[in-house]
Amino acid sequence: MKTQKDNRKSALAQIHIAKKQLKLDDDIYRDTLQQISGKRSCSDMHISELYKVLNHFEKCGFKRKAPTTRRAKKQYSPKASGQIIDVMRAVWIEMYHQGIIDDGSEMALTKWAERQSSKLNGGVGIAELEWLERTKLASPVLESLKQWHKRVWAKWWREDIRTVNQLVTSESLNPAVAIKQLLDKHRIMYHGKFYEYGVENAPTYCKTRKELKHD
Repeated sequence: MKTQKDNRKSALAQIHIAKKQLKLDDDIYRDTLQQISGKRSCSDMHISELYKVLNHFEKCGFKRKAPTTRRAKKQYSPKASGQIIDVMRAVWIEMYHQGIIDDGSEMALTKWAERQSSKLNGGVGIAELEWLERTKLASPVLESLKQWHKRVWAKWWREDIRTVNQLVTSESLNPAVAIKQLLDKHRIMYHGKFYEYGVENAPTYCKTRKELKHD
């Protein structure tokens, strides 16, 4: 039992380190937790769900740090960069894993950032992410990316809840039953909001639009 508690404590610590390392703001962080586990707080998660979150952050670029001695830590501990482009990279990779974009590479992000900065800068785009960081455009470009992310998820949610409501009406079903039926048939994605209906996430449920089955 103690080992499980120790593992849980370690997983929680690593997740919070990942949040800082990936420079995730609280909205993106909570949305990610919800998308993976159906829960917006790590304290509500089972140890297996914590590991899923941790594995996801590793796919997004989180690097676990091996334990070090106090002396070594004092000498070699890296300074936090605090760069906005680190957040941008994390959101971009998140969108790739969710199926919002087809290319999660650094080159694809750079090209998008160049186009977006051009729109905000009178037709003059920033050709390198590192250059973008040195301008006042970094924050507006990041906000544009986050808003794009939210718009797509909001659109997917509207589409899926409409499908749920249609089944509820046509079959006179309880919403939770309708949601589970559609999830089992891969007709809708799993959304964190389904947790409010008492429907918890499951490994077999679709997480992206590409996984859905259509008639």
